[in-house]
Amino acid sequence: MIGSRVMGLWSNGSWYPGVVTQQRDRRGEAQYFVQFDDGDTAWLTLDQVQPQSPPAAGVSHGAAPFAGARVLGDWAEDSWYPGYVAEANANDTLFFVQFDDGDTKWLSPAKIRPQGDRPNAAPTPQLTPGTVVSGEWSIGSWYPGVVARANNNSTLFFIQFDDGDQKWLPAHQLRYTAAAYAAPAVPFVVPVHPQAPASAPGFSAPHPALGVAPAPRAPAEIRCVYCNTRITRSDVSRCPECGAKL
Repeated sequence: MIGSRVMGLWSNGSWYPGVVTQQRDRRGEAQYFVQFDDGDTAWLTLDQVQPQSPPAAGVSHGAAPFAGARVLGDWAEDSWYPGYVAEANANDTLFFVQFDDGDTKWLSPAKIRPQGDRPNAAPTPQLTPGTVVSGEWSIGSWYPGVVARANNNSTLFFIQFDDGDQKWLPAHQLRYTAAAYAAPAVPFVVPVHPQAPASAPGFSAPHPALGVAPAPRAPAEIRCVYCNTRITRSDVSRCPECGAKL
């Protein structure tokens, strides 16, 4: 295996490309020294390395990329990293790859080949824009956000995280409930300040709950908000006691 191109399992749970440069036996278990393409190194066991198939075995033999496919993308010259195909251009000559570390790049089919370390992303049409989710930014790290849009076959979803970050993610890297996408959207309502009249600038009366008829209003007693003097219907424009404009 020395000299072989492999995908090595790094400590964060993601697979990265490299070359096996040494081999040793440690307590009866074979270990392989992997020189990763980004300069890092690690001793890995057999189950932590996967041989890389040559580029010629990929899409050039007819397996065209498709949205949601789990792939290896050639980020730089012969530096292959795992990710998902998010979208294609209008004539399917370039494919937008979301790498596992968050980087993205448009690649030609010759720069993409299948990667079997995870399944292809499954269509999930019920995840619609506006759905509140938690997304797995990296292995085991989940953050709140919302679905901004889905790709054309609903296999990946562009997540706008609450902290401003954005990322394409498949449904199995999202946490959500059926109620999250089944509930109708509720318009945002500016709350009424407890000390301010409903007619004050910058405030609005709250909407009644959806599906619930508002309770009938009792005749309201009008009073000056400054001196609390009772106002009659004939002088509602100015307080007769303090002269404040109402």
